[in-house]
Amino acid sequence: PQIALFQPVHVKRLSSDKDKFRLTSPSSQQEQQHSDDSTVTTWSHETRFICRFHSLQTGEEEVTLSKYPFNYEYISWRKGKRTMFTREGKEMEQFWLSQLLFSCPVPTQFQLLIQNGEHAGKDDDLSQLYVDVIPIRTPARYREFLFTPAHIGDDDDKTTVFDVSREWGSSHVLPKIVDSGRWANIPVCLPPTERTQQESRKLLTACTWTSASYTRRGDAVSVGDTERRLREWIAFHTMVGFDRIVVYDNTQQPGVKASPLHDIVRGYDNVLYHRWPCQTCNNNRPAHKNPGERSSQYAAEASCRERYGPSSEWMAFVDTDEYLVPMDGSGTWENVLKYMDKRKIHILKMRSSRGKPIVKMMEPLNDQSQCKPPKSRHENEPDKCVAPRADKTFLEVYNCDFIKPPKPDRFGRAMKQIYKPNYVMSHFVHYSTVTRDIARLRKDHGPNEIFIADTHSAKWESTMPEVFLNELSEGTLIHSRSVLPHDTMRRTSECYLNSNYTCNLGYPCPDSVPFVDKLHKNNVFQDGNGSYCNCWRNTRVDDFFVPKLEALLTT
Repeated sequence: PQIALFQPVHVKRLSSDKDKFRLTSPSSQQEQQHSDDSTVTTWSHETRFICRFHSLQTGEEEVTLSKYPFNYEYISWRKGKRTMFTREGKEMEQFWLSQLLFSCPVPTQFQLLIQNGEHAGKDDDLSQLYVDVIPIRTPARYREFLFTPAHIGDDDDKTTVFDVSREWGSSHVLPKIVDSGRWANIPVCLPPTERTQQESRKLLTACTWTSASYTRRGDAVSVGDTERRLREWIAFHTMVGFDRIVVYDNTQQPGVKASPLHDIVRGYDNVLYHRWPCQTCNNNRPAHKNPGERSSQYAAEASCRERYGPSSEWMAFVDTDEYLVPMDGSGTWENVLKYMDKRKIHILKMRSSRGKPIVKMMEPLNDQSQCKPPKSRHENEPDKCVAPRADKTFLEVYNCDFIKPPKPDRFGRAMKQIYKPNYVMSHFVHYSTVTRDIARLRKDHGPNEIFIADTHSAKWESTMPEVFLNELSEGTLIHSRSVLPHDTMRRTSECYLNSNYTCNLGYPCPDSVPFVDKLHKNNVFQDGNGSYCNCWRNTRVDDFFVPKLEALLTT
């Protein structure tokens, strides 16, 4: 399986041939320093790829060995898995394996060349320096881990340690590079632009992956409101203190035709744009036997954290229908983040539930032909389909949550986070999947420090520097996922007191109406006049943020 390439191996490079390596057992640094094996010139811990750099300018070649940001096999073990993956392929739920990263260290003789951009042509910017990536192929390891006491200590009798000598012997020499399968002639790109190099450190970076149009899970419905949404989303997050916004544009445009989203970002000094046409593996619904995997989105998130994380104090990856709203009264995130710094908190979590579009802020579409009536389950004729009014922001229209805050714990499943990228080593959409605490080996724990192997235990979780924000006084998430016009055509038949159906539109309840979680699906809430209601508005958003956002969008 492909994931076997992220189970580390240890190799030695032999001096008899610079392209010759042999598999070996893990060795300590002391053993390396005092080795009397004169044929060994390079040792490598936890690698999987041979990286051969070669220059068209000088003809020089040099080989390095890949490095991981952390040991993926060790992370799987710490998360309570007794195998990194199974023969049946049932490791789909292991989110930390959705982004698989490694790096090829640049050989010393090429480093200055790349730093100065001298490896590319002066006239055409075409790279003259290339790298070949050669996988070190071995059979996958099932229920065995290539660990040493440095990883798990001397007293672990439950973990089966992989025996290198038993499986590969002591002199297993790898095929030469010329005889190996490889990804060849990958160009080494130019270094970052002057703007990126000199850019000061940012307090708060937001990354998003979006497209001018897209289809929902299952490819049944197309949505095309991104241009208007992106403009509003950028304006809002700039307003609340995001001093850098990075847009990964997944618009599939033929040829070299520019994406309409590119024109939107040009007007902002704090916005960076990346054309990102990489397609998803599949877009199936979650309940499908082969669930959808938005590989393009996962790669965009990893790219943003790798590129901009080192120059960001805090970072978030959110969709253009999600608004991260500071609720401390200041109007920006700065004071909340300073407070969390004092508390030594590194991950801020916000529970997520979807807002309902307020029916009074909707208007009939001029072209009703684009709305296909839903399958009839009522005697009534369908209503005209409606959409948000053009003079209203999405933030205001969808500021009506069917769950009155604070949200119950179950809404943490689809949380969004603001996190410190110097602490979070891998992030997957909703979760900080790998942190520096999880990646710490047993040997890195002090003599008086308790080593908790299973990071899913309550004892471990209680010690982690992460919190769910207070939605009323610190920060909250407003999720304005589009209710599509054809989903509004049953409102007369479904949106009423004691209805047996789900109402997709919002009928605001006064704050005085108590929320009862067990009853929220029964359509039993009513205002003081006895009228049906089904959602609650965030008054801070209505009274403070919406007017400021409207003013920004009209200037």
